[in-house]
Amino acid sequence: MVKKGLNKVSALVSGLLISIIVPAQELPLLPSDPAVETEVFPDGMTCYVAANPYVKGFADYAVVRGSDAEVVFREKNVLTVNPIQVDSMLLSLISAVADSGTPADYAVIACGDLDAPEVLKKLKYMSLMVPAGATPEKLKCESGQQSRVSFRESTDTLSGLSAIIAEWTSPRTPGHLMNTVQKAVYDKAAFELGHIACDRVRNRLKRLNIAAPEVSMNHNGSLDVPGDEVFTLKVVTDPQYAPVVTDVVRETLGGIDMHGAYASELRLAEDAYLSELSMLAEDRSNAAYVDRCISSYIYGSSLISPEGLIAFH
Repeated sequence: MVKKGLNKVSALVSGLLISIIVPAQELPLLPSDPAVETEVFPDGMTCYVAANPYVKGFADYAVVRGSDAEVVFREKNVLTVNPIQVDSMLLSLISAVADSGTPADYAVIACGDLDAPEVLKKLKYMSLMVPAGATPEKLKCESGQQSRVSFRESTDTLSGLSAIIAEWTSPRTPGHLMNTVQKAVYDKAAFELGHIACDRVRNRLKRLNIAAPEVSMNHNGSLDVPGDEVFTLKVVTDPQYAPVVTDVVRETLGGIDMHGAYASELRLAEDAYLSELSMLAEDRSNAAYVDRCISSYIYGSSLISPEGLIAFH
Protein backbone atom coordinates (compact mmCIF):
# COMPACT_ATOMS: atom_id res chain seq x y z
CA MET A 1 0.00 0.00 0.00
CA VAL A 2 1.13 3.51 -0.75
CA LYS A 3 0.54 5.90 2.13
CA LYS A 4 2.34 9.02 0.98
CA GLY A 5 -0.06 11.69 -0.18
CA LEU A 6 -3.15 9.75 0.84
CA ASN A 7 -4.45 11.94 3.66
CA LYS A 8 -7.34 12.96 1.45
CA VAL A 9 -8.49 9.34 1.16
CA SER A 10 -7.46 7.53 4.33
CA ALA A 11 -9.62 9.68 6.62
CA LEU A 12 -12.79 7.98 5.38
CA VAL A 13 -15.46 6.83 7.89
CA SER A 14 -13.94 8.14 11.12
CA GLY A 15 -13.02 11.55 9.72
CA LEU A 16 -13.99 11.72 6.08
CA LEU A 17 -12.55 14.69 4.25
CA ILE A 18 -13.05 17.10 7.14
CA SER A 19 -12.37 20.67 5.99
CA ILE A 20 -9.04 22.16 7.01
CA ILE A 21 -9.84 25.28 9.01
CA VAL A 22 -7.20 27.87 8.23
CA PRO A 23 -7.38 31.64 7.78
CA ALA A 24 -8.84 32.41 4.35
CA GLN A 25 -6.09 34.91 3.59
CA GLU A 26 -3.57 32.07 3.62
CA LEU A 27 -5.36 30.26 0.79
CA PRO A 28 -5.38 31.54 -2.80
CA LEU A 29 -8.74 32.38 -4.31
CA LEU A 30 -9.92 30.49 -7.36
CA PRO A 31 -10.04 32.72 -10.47
CA SER A 32 -13.52 33.72 -11.65
CA ASP A 33 -14.72 32.99 -15.15
CA PRO A 34 -13.93 36.20 -17.09
CA ALA A 35 -17.21 35.77 -19.02
CA VAL A 36 -19.22 36.49 -15.86
CA GLU A 37 -19.58 40.09 -14.71
CA THR A 38 -21.00 40.80 -11.27
CA GLU A 39 -21.89 43.93 -9.33
CA VAL A 40 -23.73 44.92 -6.17
CA PHE A 41 -26.05 47.86 -6.90
CA PRO A 42 -26.63 50.82 -4.53
CA ASP A 43 -29.94 49.32 -3.32
CA GLY A 44 -28.11 46.16 -2.25
CA MET A 45 -29.25 43.98 -5.13
CA THR A 46 -26.60 41.69 -6.64
CA CYS A 47 -26.35 41.16 -10.38
CA TYR A 48 -24.64 38.49 -12.48
CA VAL A 49 -24.40 38.78 -16.26
CA ALA A 50 -22.60 36.22 -18.42
CA ALA A 51 -21.96 36.59 -22.13
CA ASN A 52 -22.23 33.11 -23.62
CA PRO A 53 -21.34 33.15 -27.33
CA TYR A 54 -21.92 29.39 -27.70
CA VAL A 55 -25.74 29.68 -27.66
CA LYS A 56 -26.72 32.12 -30.37
CA GLY A 57 -29.95 34.07 -30.01
CA PHE A 58 -31.00 32.85 -26.56
CA ALA A 59 -30.55 33.70 -22.88
CA ASP A 60 -31.54 32.30 -19.47
CA TYR A 61 -32.70 34.52 -16.61
CA ALA A 62 -33.19 33.99 -12.88
CA VAL A 63 -34.03 35.81 -9.66
CA VAL A 64 -32.69 34.27 -6.46
CA ARG A 65 -33.49 35.07 -2.83
CA GLY A 66 -30.49 34.69 -0.55
CA SER A 67 -32.13 34.40 2.88
CA ASP A 68 -33.75 31.04 2.11
CA ALA A 69 -31.91 29.88 -1.04
CA GLU A 70 -35.12 30.17 -3.05
CA VAL A 71 -35.05 30.51 -6.84
CA VAL A 72 -38.15 32.67 -7.18
CA PHE A 73 -37.98 33.02 -10.95
CA ARG A 74 -36.17 31.17 -13.71
CA GLU A 75 -36.78 31.29 -17.45
CA LYS A 76 -34.81 29.29 -20.02
CA ASN A 77 -34.19 29.74 -23.73
CA VAL A 78 -35.59 33.26 -24.09
CA LEU A 79 -34.99 34.88 -27.49
CA THR A 80 -32.53 37.79 -27.53
CA VAL A 81 -32.91 38.82 -31.16
CA ASN A 82 -35.25 41.71 -30.33
CA PRO A 83 -33.59 44.29 -28.03
CA ILE A 84 -37.02 45.50 -26.86
CA GLN A 85 -37.87 42.00 -25.63
CA VAL A 86 -34.56 41.82 -23.78
CA ASP A 87 -35.22 45.16 -22.08
CA SER A 88 -38.72 44.01 -21.17
CA MET A 89 -37.33 40.86 -19.53
CA LEU A 90 -34.74 42.87 -17.60
CA LEU A 91 -37.43 45.22 -16.35
CA SER A 92 -39.52 42.21 -15.25
CA LEU A 93 -36.59 40.90 -13.21
CA ILE A 94 -36.09 44.25 -11.50
CA SER A 95 -39.82 44.58 -10.85
CA ALA A 96 -39.91 41.17 -9.17
CA VAL A 97 -37.17 42.30 -6.79
CA ALA A 98 -38.78 45.71 -6.22
CA ASP A 99 -42.07 44.07 -5.16
CA SER A 100 -40.25 42.23 -2.38
CA GLY A 101 -39.19 45.42 -0.59
CA THR A 102 -35.82 43.88 0.29
CA PRO A 103 -33.55 44.14 -2.80
CA ALA A 104 -30.47 43.35 -0.70
CA ASP A 105 -31.87 39.82 -0.36
CA TYR A 106 -31.88 39.16 -4.10
CA ALA A 107 -29.65 38.44 -7.05
CA VAL A 108 -30.63 38.98 -10.67
CA ILE A 109 -28.95 36.67 -13.19
CA ALA A 110 -28.80 36.93 -16.99
CA CYS A 111 -26.69 34.54 -19.07
CA GLY A 112 -26.65 34.08 -22.82
CA ASP A 113 -26.18 35.81 -26.15
CA LEU A 114 -25.99 39.24 -24.53
CA ASP A 115 -23.74 42.27 -24.43
CA ALA A 116 -22.77 41.79 -20.78
CA PRO A 117 -21.49 45.33 -20.04
CA GLU A 118 -24.54 46.86 -21.69
CA VAL A 119 -26.99 44.58 -19.86
CA LEU A 120 -25.24 45.27 -16.56
CA LYS A 121 -25.49 49.00 -17.21
CA LYS A 122 -29.22 48.75 -17.99
CA LEU A 123 -29.95 46.66 -14.90
CA LYS A 124 -28.07 49.12 -12.72
CA TYR A 125 -30.02 52.04 -14.19
CA MET A 126 -33.34 50.21 -13.64
CA SER A 127 -32.37 49.33 -10.08
CA LEU A 128 -32.03 53.01 -9.21
CA MET A 129 -35.83 53.08 -9.12
CA VAL A 130 -35.89 50.46 -6.35
CA PRO A 131 -35.74 51.69 -2.73
CA ALA A 132 -33.06 50.02 -0.62
CA GLY A 133 -35.44 48.64 2.00
CA ALA A 134 -34.42 46.47 4.93
CA THR A 135 -31.29 44.32 5.00
CA PRO A 136 -32.32 40.70 5.68
CA GLU A 137 -30.29 38.12 7.52
CA LYS A 138 -28.11 35.93 5.37
CA LEU A 139 -28.85 32.25 4.94
CA LYS A 140 -27.24 30.31 7.77
CA CYS A 141 -25.49 27.24 6.40
CA GLU A 142 -25.34 24.98 9.41
CA SER A 143 -22.56 22.45 9.79
CA GLY A 144 -22.70 19.51 12.15
CA GLN A 145 -20.34 16.80 13.26
CA GLN A 146 -18.78 14.02 11.23
CA SER A 147 -21.32 11.20 11.15
CA ARG A 148 -20.79 7.48 11.24
CA VAL A 149 -21.69 5.43 8.18
CA SER A 150 -25.29 4.20 8.25
CA PHE A 151 -26.50 1.27 6.17
CA ARG A 152 -29.98 0.60 4.87
CA GLU A 153 -31.70 -1.61 2.31
CA SER A 154 -34.62 -0.66 0.12
CA THR A 155 -36.49 -2.82 -2.40
CA ASP A 156 -37.87 -1.61 -5.73
CA THR A 157 -41.37 -3.08 -6.04
CA LEU A 158 -41.26 -2.94 -9.85
CA SER A 159 -37.88 -4.57 -10.50
CA GLY A 160 -37.72 -6.60 -7.30
CA LEU A 161 -34.09 -5.56 -6.84
CA SER A 162 -32.60 -4.33 -3.58
CA ALA A 163 -30.52 -1.21 -3.12
CA ILE A 164 -27.85 -1.36 -0.43
CA ILE A 165 -27.11 2.21 0.64
CA ALA A 166 -24.25 3.42 2.79
CA GLU A 167 -24.56 7.09 3.78
CA TRP A 168 -22.57 9.51 5.90
CA THR A 169 -22.00 13.23 6.28
CA SER A 170 -18.97 15.46 6.65
CA PRO A 171 -18.93 19.10 7.85
CA ARG A 172 -19.43 21.56 4.99
CA THR A 173 -16.67 23.85 3.82
CA PRO A 174 -16.76 27.08 5.87
CA GLY A 175 -18.32 29.99 3.98
CA HIS A 176 -15.17 32.10 3.98
CA LEU A 177 -13.27 29.28 2.25
CA MET A 178 -15.85 28.40 -0.40
CA ASN A 179 -14.14 30.40 -3.14
CA THR A 180 -10.61 29.29 -2.26
CA VAL A 181 -8.49 26.42 -3.54
CA GLN A 182 -9.56 24.35 -0.53
CA LYS A 183 -12.97 23.68 -2.04
CA ALA A 184 -11.43 22.63 -5.35
CA VAL A 185 -9.10 20.19 -3.60
CA TYR A 186 -11.92 18.88 -1.40
CA ASP A 187 -14.24 18.17 -4.34
CA LYS A 188 -11.49 16.42 -6.27
CA ALA A 189 -10.71 14.25 -3.25
CA ALA A 190 -14.40 13.42 -2.78
CA PHE A 191 -14.67 12.30 -6.41
CA GLU A 192 -11.52 10.19 -6.13
CA LEU A 193 -12.84 8.57 -2.97
CA GLY A 194 -16.08 7.59 -4.71
CA HIS A 195 -14.25 6.30 -7.76
CA ILE A 196 -11.90 4.10 -5.73
CA ALA A 197 -14.65 2.79 -3.44
CA CYS A 198 -16.96 1.92 -6.35
CA ASP A 199 -14.16 0.20 -8.30
CA ARG A 200 -13.26 -1.92 -5.29
CA VAL A 201 -16.88 -2.91 -4.67
CA ARG A 202 -17.41 -3.84 -8.34
CA ASN A 203 -14.24 -5.95 -8.44
CA ARG A 204 -15.07 -7.74 -5.20
CA LEU A 205 -18.62 -8.57 -6.32
CA LYS A 206 -17.32 -9.78 -9.68
CA ARG A 207 -15.01 -12.22 -7.91
CA LEU A 208 -17.98 -13.41 -5.86
CA ASN A 209 -20.10 -13.82 -9.03
CA ILE A 210 -22.70 -11.38 -7.68
CA ALA A 211 -24.45 -9.26 -10.29
CA ALA A 212 -24.80 -5.57 -9.45
CA PRO A 213 -26.50 -3.48 -12.19
CA GLU A 214 -25.55 -0.28 -10.35
CA VAL A 215 -22.61 0.69 -8.16
CA SER A 216 -22.47 4.44 -7.69
CA MET A 217 -21.40 7.22 -5.35
CA ASN A 218 -23.37 10.44 -5.01
CA HIS A 219 -21.95 13.54 -3.33
CA ASN A 220 -24.18 16.48 -2.44
CA GLY A 221 -21.74 19.13 -1.35
CA SER A 222 -21.44 22.70 -0.15
CA LEU A 223 -21.98 23.97 -3.70
CA ASP A 224 -25.49 22.53 -3.78
CA VAL A 225 -27.03 22.35 -0.31
CA PRO A 226 -27.01 24.56 2.83
CA GLY A 227 -26.19 21.67 5.16
CA ASP A 228 -23.33 19.22 5.52
CA GLU A 229 -21.63 17.33 2.73
CA VAL A 230 -23.63 14.13 2.12
CA PHE A 231 -22.05 11.00 0.65
CA THR A 232 -24.16 8.07 -0.57
CA LEU A 233 -22.70 4.81 -1.87
CA LYS A 234 -25.38 2.70 -3.58
CA VAL A 235 -25.26 -0.89 -4.82
CA VAL A 236 -28.24 -2.49 -6.60
CA THR A 237 -28.43 -6.29 -6.52
CA ASP A 238 -30.70 -9.30 -6.10
CA PRO A 239 -32.27 -9.34 -2.59
CA GLN A 240 -30.73 -12.75 -1.83
CA TYR A 241 -27.27 -11.17 -2.03
CA ALA A 242 -28.11 -8.12 0.09
CA PRO A 243 -26.35 -9.34 3.29
CA VAL A 244 -23.18 -10.22 1.37
CA VAL A 245 -23.18 -6.93 -0.53
CA THR A 246 -23.62 -5.02 2.73
CA ASP A 247 -20.56 -6.77 4.15
CA VAL A 248 -18.57 -6.03 0.98
CA VAL A 249 -19.42 -2.33 1.15
CA ARG A 250 -18.64 -2.19 4.86
CA GLU A 251 -15.28 -3.94 4.41
CA THR A 252 -14.39 -1.76 1.40
CA LEU A 253 -14.95 1.49 3.26
CA GLY A 254 -13.15 0.18 6.32
CA GLY A 255 -10.22 -0.96 4.19
CA ILE A 256 -9.77 2.48 2.65
CA ASP A 257 -10.03 4.01 6.12
CA MET A 258 -7.39 1.72 7.60
CA HIS A 259 -4.94 1.29 4.73
CA GLY A 260 -5.48 4.04 2.17
CA ALA A 261 -5.29 3.24 -1.54
CA TYR A 262 -2.85 2.04 -4.15
CA ALA A 263 -1.02 4.65 -6.18
CA SER A 264 -2.46 3.11 -9.34
CA GLU A 265 -6.00 3.60 -7.98
CA LEU A 266 -5.33 7.25 -7.31
CA ARG A 267 -3.96 7.78 -10.81
CA LEU A 268 -7.04 6.21 -12.38
CA ALA A 269 -9.34 8.23 -10.11
CA GLU A 270 -7.55 11.46 -10.98
CA ASP A 271 -7.80 10.71 -14.70
CA ALA A 272 -11.52 10.03 -14.29
CA TYR A 273 -12.00 13.32 -12.44
CA LEU A 274 -10.22 15.36 -15.12
CA SER A 275 -12.31 13.55 -17.74
CA GLU A 276 -15.44 14.54 -15.80
CA LEU A 277 -14.32 18.17 -15.76
CA SER A 278 -13.66 17.99 -19.50
CA MET A 279 -17.25 16.86 -20.08
CA LEU A 280 -18.49 19.73 -17.90
CA ALA A 281 -16.35 22.12 -19.91
CA GLU A 282 -18.17 20.97 -23.05
CA ASP A 283 -21.49 21.99 -21.50
CA ARG A 284 -21.75 25.49 -22.92
CA SER A 285 -25.40 25.90 -21.97
CA ASN A 286 -26.81 29.05 -20.42
CA ALA A 287 -28.31 26.87 -17.68
CA ALA A 288 -24.82 25.82 -16.57
CA TYR A 289 -23.82 29.47 -16.22
CA VAL A 290 -26.97 30.26 -14.24
CA ASP A 291 -26.37 27.31 -11.89
CA ARG A 292 -22.85 28.54 -11.20
CA CYS A 293 -24.08 32.08 -10.48
CA ILE A 294 -26.80 30.78 -8.14
CA SER A 295 -24.27 28.74 -6.18
CA SER A 296 -21.95 31.74 -5.98
CA TYR A 297 -24.67 34.01 -4.60
CA ILE A 298 -26.24 31.59 -2.12
CA TYR A 299 -23.21 29.64 -0.90
CA GLY A 300 -20.30 31.93 -1.76
CA SER A 301 -18.72 29.43 -4.14
CA SER A 302 -16.22 30.40 -6.80
CA LEU A 303 -17.32 31.40 -10.30
CA ILE A 304 -14.43 29.44 -11.76
CA SER A 305 -15.17 27.65 -15.03
CA PRO A 306 -14.57 23.91 -15.59
CA GLU A 307 -11.67 24.93 -17.84
CA GLY A 308 -10.26 26.93 -14.95
CA LEU A 309 -10.53 23.95 -12.63
CA ILE A 310 -8.72 21.75 -15.15
CA ALA A 311 -5.92 24.30 -15.37
CA PHE A 312 -5.72 24.51 -11.57
CA HIS A 313 -5.51 20.75 -11.02
